[in-house]
Amino acid sequence: MALKADRQINAYEIQFHFPDISERGVVVSFSGSTSGVNPDSTDNTVHVPASPSGMVPVGMLLADVVSLDLSKYARNVYKNEQVSGEKVPLATKGWLVTDKIYGTPAIGGTAYLGYSGYLSPTSTDGNESDEGNAVVGKFLSTLDENNYARVAIDL
Repeated sequence: MALKADRQINAYEIQFHFPDISERGVVVSFSGSTSGVNPDSTDNTVHVPASPSGMVPVGMLLADVVSLDLSKYARNVYKNEQVSGEKVPLATKGWLVTDKIYGTPAIGGTAYLGYSGYLSPTSTDGNESDEGNAVVGKFLSTLDENNYARVAIDL
């Protein structure tokens, strides 16, 4: 579980397709091919970035994205899941409690886009210089005993 139920979402997006598989709580970014204004176009796609360098974050995934053959299995409507390739719900403003964090955040510290869609309290991660990391929001708490922290996002 990457997101806790404790959250306040002030704005969200539901117009972007997500062709990958991922767990809720990660920040997704525009892919290089995203263009156009038609919300049903498959060109409107987002991905979990492997590296944050030069990426533009769109929002935080609010549902798990799974690979499921709908011709063989019925969707379990009681799970918070989307099928790969469908449009996904993304939080763009508000605060959420997630464990998708690299490092140790401080209260009030800036939350940067990190590797693999995780949040990072620093714009530099290890050996690679990431001075251009995008700001996702700010941390509203430190890590708890289960490595969850409250983060305000503003995208």
